Amino acid sequence: MKVQQVSLSQTQVAKDAHCLALTPELLAATGARYSRSNEGLDKIVSRIDWNNQDASVDGIFRMVDYGHASIADMAPVAMFIDGISIYALFMLWYLSPTASGQESSTRYINYDASGVMKAKELGISNQKEYLSFVNNAFGQYKKAVKIWTDAATTDPTIMGIPKEIIEDISEKGKRKLERMKRNFAFDRARIYLPICAKSNAMLIMSARSWVELISTLLSSPLKELNSLGKQMTNQLALVTPRLIKHAVAKPETTKTLEHNSKYAKKLKIPKAKADGAYFAMYEMKKSNLKQGLINRLNRYSLCGDEIRTIPVKFGWKHIAFAEIRDLNRHRTGQKLLVPRPNGFHDTIDQAPNKKVAKQLTALSKFGLQTLKKVGEKYEKNDPTFPYFTLLGHTYWFEHTTTLDKYIYEAELRTGMGAHYRYAEHLRNTLNILYKLHPELKGVVKEGRGEPE
Repeated sequence: MKVQQVSLSQTQVAKDAHCLALTPELLAATGARYSRSNEGLDKIVSRIDWNNQDASVDGIFRMVDYGHASIADMAPVAMFIDGISIYALFMLWYLSPTASGQESSTRYINYDASGVMKAKELGISNQKEYLSFVNNAFGQYKKAVKIWTDAATTDPTIMGIPKEIIEDISEKGKRKLERMKRNFAFDRARIYLPICAKSNAMLIMSARSWVELISTLLSSPLKELNSLGKQMTNQLALVTPRLIKHAVAKPETTKTLEHNSKYAKKLKIPKAKADGAYFAMYEMKKSNLKQGLINRLNRYSLCGDEIRTIPVKFGWKHIAFAEIRDLNRHRTGQKLLVPRPNGFHDTIDQAPNKKVAKQLTALSKFGLQTLKKVGEKYEKNDPTFPYFTLLGHTYWFEHTTTLDKYIYEAELRTGMGAHYRYAEHLRNTLNILYKLHPELKGVVKEGRGEPE
């Protein structure tokens, strides 16, 4: 595990234009001064000792409460996080609804058993049980990669790629086809990846958001999240040392996390057809929403006020963690994951023939066996139970946001290059939206977006 804060550097063009360059904390302090003065930027920065910017924070802006959350909100901080579990990375995005960044993909990278967290790092006492699970999971993963690679080699058309790529016999064309076959196989085999596999991510957000995240991580019952919170605190102290006094474990946060666990156990997951998709809108009054969308050129265009201000809640009672990872990174709003896995998606629905379906059915037994064992750990309140799950295990996942943010997500995740599973999940919620507002059918740019 390694967390590194990376500072932002001024461009040469900005230097040539004599633009100001401030440390994140001095930037926040300078902005804070606006609430106590109408002097303007030039007057405020004239007090800065450029040879000792950190001292200037204390010497010039003593009147500002540096611990105030609104001050920390003005200090941008970027961190690169390497070598933590897929589960821990999920929690970072889950707890950070305003963060921007990226995460290593399970669709384009080949994982192996050497890249997993150690039992000691996760606080798992039964190392033998853990290693057995990890080795079995990667054994199934390798078999699944081979099954899907062989299927794509036998019939490349199952990949759904243009005919000209398949028929391109040039060396460049052959390499491209082989790469697409690998990605096609990884995309479907990833359901056997254990959530304890290591991954990497980069997040950028305000010091305030980092402090809130760190406090929750330090208050968690999971050893890995505690370690992560400590490293983040050390890195944040490098750039905003005066703004981190609240980056500590808090008894009230620990109690709330305990409450959340009890609340989740009380939620009974009803049986549902397919993924159990649902979608709800909270309108003041029902109206024609088409006018709020017809002027957009693409998903980045501004939506009308009637679209931007409608709260929505959507989700799925049965959706694989592999897809939750992608949908979880969407801003803004809040998400709810009911932590106990309730099924296993085995990708058999994608099998091109009976032979492949039979092979996949044999593999899926491992996913179902693991599901039962995880359920037992969950009922015994073992906090490490997530590390014994697979990306193919399904959960109840819900997102609360506004209609414009939902439409952006639906358009992106059903566009070109979208993963087949989350495209299906979003289409299922879109169909509910169309029943509520038929006039939006054809106005929402479903399936037409270019990949980001």
